[in-house]
Amino acid sequence: MIVPGLLAVITPVAVGFGAGAGALGGLLAGVTVSGVLLAIFMSNAGGAWDNAKKSFEGGGFKMKDGSIHKKGSDTHKAAVVGDTVGDPFKDTAGPSLNILVKLICVVALVIAPLIANGSEDSAKSGCDKSSGKMAKEDCGKSKGAKGDCGDCKGDCGDCKGGCDKAKNAVAPAVPAQDPALINDLKVLKDRISALENRVNIVANDANNQSTAVQNAVNAQKAAIDAHQKTLNDLANAVNAHTTQIQTLSK
Repeated sequence: MIVPGLLAVITPVAVGFGAGAGALGGLLAGVTVSGVLLAIFMSNAGGAWDNAKKSFEGGGFKMKDGSIHKKGSDTHKAAVVGDTVGDPFKDTAGPSLNILVKLICVVALVIAPLIANGSEDSAKSGCDKSSGKMAKEDCGKSKGAKGDCGDCKGDCGDCKGGCDKAKNAVAPAVPAQDPALINDLKVLKDRISALENRVNIVANDANNQSTAVQNAVNAQKAAIDAHQKTLNDLANAVNAHTTQIQTLSK
């Protein structure tokens, strides 16, 4: 079991660093699709073989032609052989493929940052790995912009002229700013600030008016409550006098 385990760990590392991120993505896609299909096949086949052996228990297995095959017959022995393969398929080999797929994906995720950094470095260098040369345009973009063409003199010897050309290039002139345009922008900013202040004032006035209206409403409610209390007191007094009159009349 050591060799299959090492194979699951070494394969994504070898593919990733040897063929690049695209090949590693293809490997993960193939492993996932084929692993899922093979796991489903093993689980179903193992369960079918196991059920085939169990069908001989009891009175035996009855065929379509009416013949009955009991335990100890050749058919039963063949079913036992199938169950010998079906149990590992159903209980061990099928479920273990899930772990295998996860292991390969985890290893690929661990090495993915290293592969991405390597791809970025090679893209920035602009060198053609097959010929060991660099195009003049790429050299000017990667090295000439910084004024450092030292790295271009090694394997990328053909790019020296491009680096020198990029180094000696004249920077584009910065257009002069128009004073009138700057003044107009300042005036526009002042108008926007004034408008914002006006909006804030209107909002504050609206809030104050809303507060005043709410206070007036609360005062009216308090007055109504006071009048209601007075009416209740008068009603209680009338009821009391009525009770006294009824008592005296008796």
